[in-house]
Amino acid sequence: MPAAANVPAVVNVPAVANVPAVANVPAVANVPAEDNVAGEQKDEEETPKKKRKSVSELARESYNMKNVFVLLVVVLVATVAAKKGWQLRQRQRCKYDKSAWSECDTTTNTVSRVLTLKSGEEGCQETQNQTITCDRFERLQAWKVKKAESRREWQEKKQQRKEQKQEMKENKQLVKMQLKRCRYEHSDWSECDQATNTVTRNFTLSEGEQGCEQSHTITITCDKLNRIQAWKAKKVDRKQKRKDEKLQMKQERKEKRKLEKEQRLKCKYNKENWSECDNTTNTVTRVMTLRDGEDEKCEPTIMVTISCAKFERIQQWKARKMERKNEKKEDKIFNREQKNIWRKNKKIVKEQRRLGCSFDVTFSECDPTTNMVTKSYIPTTDDDDSCANRSFEYSCDLHERLMEKKRKRQDKRANRKINRKEFRQQRLLI
Repeated sequence: MPAAANVPAVVNVPAVANVPAVANVPAVANVPAEDNVAGEQKDEEETPKKKRKSVSELARESYNMKNVFVLLVVVLVATVAAKKGWQLRQRQRCKYDKSAWSECDTTTNTVSRVLTLKSGEEGCQETQNQTITCDRFERLQAWKVKKAESRREWQEKKQQRKEQKQEMKENKQLVKMQLKRCRYEHSDWSECDQATNTVTRNFTLSEGEQGCEQSHTITITCDKLNRIQAWKAKKVDRKQKRKDEKLQMKQERKEKRKLEKEQRLKCKYNKENWSECDNTTNTVTRVMTLRDGEDEKCEPTIMVTISCAKFERIQQWKARKMERKNEKKEDKIFNREQKNIWRKNKKIVKEQRRLGCSFDVTFSECDPTTNMVTKSYIPTTDDDDSCANRSFEYSCDLHERLMEKKRKRQDKRANRKINRKEFRQQRLLI
């Protein structure tokens, strides 16, 4: 460097006046520092600069660190849970009788008790010593006392709620009984009072026993009245909707039955006997073969399958139907026979009356054992033997029908007489 070569020349200056200029030598001595700065700049230029990480790389690194942290937390929680689960299973397997806690040992500041095995599987210890600190024992006792008090308070509150509920139920039943005994007529709801936000309705006693109030007034809020009216409107709509749905379903069933009936009338089938009950499927089957009908609209064969329980119900219904039919048939035959007996005796009595005999007619009470009534004709004149006593029996049902017919005939005659009398009076007035 040429500047460094001139330094000795500056030092050898003889002039004293220039001595102060020597003080500037240190400034000259800084020249090597400039050389060092230049060298450092060269080193920096020679060494490559480190690349700054992008935002995505930083985010990825933080995400990886978070995953590692979460994994460590999960492993720690799983380890603790497994340990607690093992301890819980161990406690469930081994049941112990617990003795009373000992006095607090002041030297070790602990209390202890002995656990004796009561029941458990293999691996349970026969006895165990449980030791805790005196402070923990005091906290445990205080917690037990507090728990007992809170439980007692909860039970008292529960009992109070139960009594209140029972009292409300009894009051509600009394009100219902009162409403059943007392009938009231109520007026319409009043207009909403904006000051108090309430509406009122008056009830006046219409009928009831002693003890019923002559009148009373009910007051509710306007919001509640609006809710009640909205609920009533919804209720009416639901009721009407259900009614329409039922009517529609009824109409659909009616049309369906009509179509099925028309189909059955068009198609005639020969029905085979029902098969035996299949225990695996619990069903019985029957084959129906077409006998008469259009081949295009009617199926040639139909397989009918029903459950065994339904088949038994059908058989029982058919048996009851046949019994009722036979009973009606027997009753019809019996009534016909009884009517023939009544007509025959009536004809004989009529012929005797033509001959001049008169009779007093008497009826006995209906005999519940035989269900028969005895009708007797007793002659009122002392004529010859042609007018003799006559009696016969017939059923109580026939007797009731005959008496009813006789009453209707008598009423008809009486009405006819009244009408004739009124007609004659009207003609006289004209």
